[in-house]
Order: sequence, then C-alpha cells, then structure tokens
Amino acid sequence: MRVSFISYSDGGGGAAKAVYNLHKSFKKNSNLIVVDKRQKNKTIILHQRGIIGKIKRRLRYLIAQLIFLNQNFYVMSLNFLNSNLSKRINDSKYDLVNLHWINCETISLSEIKKINKPIVWTLHDMWPIMGIYHYSLDKKYFNQDTKSIIVKKYFNFLDNFIKKKKEKLFFEKKINIVSPSKWLLDEVKKTKLPFNKTLTIPNPIDTKLFQKKKKITKLKKKYQIPLDRKILLYSSLKIDDKRKGYEVIKKLINMKANKDYIFIFLGINDFLYKENYPSNVKFIKETFNENEIVEIYSISDVLLFPSIIDNFPNTILEAMSCSLPCVAFNCFGMKEIITHKNNGYLAKPYSVESFSKGINFILKNKKKFNNISKIVKSNYAYNVIREKYSSFFKKIVE
Repeated sequence: MRVSFISYSDGGGGAAKAVYNLHKSFKKNSNLIVVDKRQKNKTIILHQRGIIGKIKRRLRYLIAQLIFLNQNFYVMSLNFLNSNLSKRINDSKYDLVNLHWINCETISLSEIKKINKPIVWTLHDMWPIMGIYHYSLDKKYFNQDTKSIIVKKYFNFLDNFIKKKKEKLFFEKKINIVSPSKWLLDEVKKTKLPFNKTLTIPNPIDTKLFQKKKKITKLKKKYQIPLDRKILLYSSLKIDDKRKGYEVIKKLINMKANKDYIFIFLGINDFLYKENYPSNVKFIKETFNENEIVEIYSISDVLLFPSIIDNFPNTILEAMSCSLPCVAFNCFGMKEIITHKNNGYLAKPYSVESFSKGINFILKNKKKFNNISKIVKSNYAYNVIREKYSSFFKKIVE
C-alpha cells in the first residue's frame, strides 16, 4: 500500500517535523507533498514549483493576510483559497491520502471535498474542529486583547463562517481521524461530527539522531555556557508565545530560588529587549539544524515546558530521547507523555511555585532519569509508530 502525506512544510515547526519523520519511517512506500520544501529529499514533492508557483503561493498568503487585517500575533487559518492540490492528489497512483498541518492555504476546504481517495487527517492542533483559530486558548486571548468591538465582530464572523464550512465538509466527506493525544481525540468526539474511523497514534521520533552527546564540556564551551552551573532550557519557536507559557518563564527567571541557574532561551528572540533580562539568561537563536538541537539538549539539565495547552509536544519527546527530563503542567498532551516523578515532573496547573519545585526535584534526583531515553525508543521510535499507522491505513483501504 502506498501513502501520500500532505503538509504545508517538511521542516520548521513540530507538525512539519512529525510528518517528515512519519514519511521517513515509511521509506519507499510513501511520498510527501508540501508547498514549502526545506529538505533535500527526492521523495518530497514541492507543489507549484518555479517562479509562477512561488507567485501563486505568495498571492494566496497575502490575500489571507489581508482578510485577517495583517494580524500575525495569533495563528489563524482560512483554507479558503484553491491551490489545485486536489487534482494532483487524484492523478497520483497512491492508495490513501494522509493530511497533516495543511494551513497557510496549502489546500482549500472545498478542494478536500474533491479528493477521490480515502482520507486520513492527522490532527496537530485544534484547527480542524474549530473555526479560524488553532487552539481554543488563542480565541480566548484574541478576544481579551482586542479592544475594538467592530474588529471582534468581524473575526467572530470569519470564525463562524469557516467552522460551518468544515462541518459541511465532514458531513459530506468520509474522513478518518488520527490524533497524537487522547485529549485531542476526546475533543474530536465531543463535536459529534460524523467522522469515520478514529485512533490515537503518537508522533514518531528519530531515536538514532536524538541521543545525548558525550563531550559535554566541549559543547558548553562552544555555546559559551559556564561549566559549573545547572542549565534550564526553554525552547519555543517564538520566545514570547503566551500559549507556550512565556508568562510562567518570566516569573521563574525572577525567582530567588532560580538565580544560580543558567536559563537558555532557544527560539526567535530578535525582538526582545535583552537588557531587561537577568544576566543568567542566555539567548540562542532559533535553529532547524537537528544536530545543534541535540547538542543543546545534551548540555541542559532540565527542559522547561510550561505550555498552557498543547497536543503532543515533539520537544518533550526529543529531549527525553536525549536523556533530558522535563517539567510540564499536569494537563493536555503533556500528561500523556510524562509520568510524574518517573520520567519527568508534572506541576500543578498553572502554579509557578509548583513548577519551580519540579525543577528542584529533577536536579536533586538526576540519576533517577538516566534511562528515560529507553521509554522513547520503546514507544515512539520509527518502527513502532509506522506499524500503528500501517495497520490503521490497511483497515481503511480494505
């Protein structure tokens, strides 16, 4: 059986990493179609190539941005503009289509209706079951932060319009759902929309790549990190992302109990006024070089993941695969990965004090977490996740 994976990109964010890993695990039995290609891999197909293709992609993006009044702080998506991707899918010889993160106008909702092959949609956030927002918290934050009643009404109109288009799609099209987390699958079931088969399958991790490096002293010198200090890592594509718990991080770095630790901020940080941060905060620019990410995991002592709401974070799995334990809040997909005081620490939502206690617990019990990489190999390695997807795909095709 041959599978065609569909995604906006093959690199960058967590969803792109997940689909790229899944595609790699299937080897010769799949292709990956994207509109933003970053990997040098012949089995990854760039939809709409050349100058004309770039112009078309750019136009779709700009039109969507105009509809959203150039709002770019909260992630919103329409999938309203056609990209002609459904024709490419229908003309292919693949038996099944697996949609992933398909936003930024990768494919329109009306085009999904036209696909004549079995569809499995892997959910990387709440967007498929909501309107324009990717998480319910984004909708809440946007309405809190927006002062103009006219703007609020306009965005509420867009939200309801896109939600109704999705509901119509699901009632007319037989779509199967995969969710990396049980939490998000429960949210799917609450909608009472007529989905076909549904299943929870976690994201795969390249456990051969994500392994703790041995020459820690050399790596600390490379990143200009003091050799005698404990390292707390906070990684977010955009450092000040409210949903990722930036407000919690700000409080943690100002607590007296944490003044002797070094905080590494890994992510987009050019816009931050760095002089406003304590001297024990080290900024490292975002990198999509996975070997560098492994190095940063390797020199760190604790991963800080104070996300307020999240599906099934790859960051936690990658860190654990590098023997780096994590502190997160006891909620959503985080509690499905972390077993409290066993392979990490689950703090009381959304207590900064409880989170700080978790940091100290891990640092005082480092030996307890030496073998957490084995958990990732047993549950999230390529071969394990490939078998689960293959079994699910076969049931659908048959």
